[in-house]
Amino acid sequence: MRFKSVKHAEYEIIRAILHNPNNENFIVSIHKVREKGIPEGDNVAEKRFNKAASNIISILRNLQGSRLSSLPEGHMDYGLTIKEMINENVRRNKK
Repeated sequence: MRFKSVKHAEYEIIRAILHNPNNENFIVSIHKVREKGIPEGDNVAEKRFNKAASNIISILRNLQGSRLSSLPEGHMDYGLTIKEMINENVRRNKK
């Protein structure tokens, strides 16, 4: 079903995260959501999906950042600010 709104796309992404039917790889699961919601050549639906994915990432980063103060000493992110955590995660993913 074509994404009718950004909220619709967000719902489908979250659903794929929480209700992964076959314990698929996360990337495969999200790719399937993308394929179902974006008909070929539909730039509007693609823009909605991309915005929804960006929103979900932002929500998850905020959740992760709000838990920085609860990390035990010795954790690799202990003592980082939210901005430092994001930069460190980007750096680690480039390796």
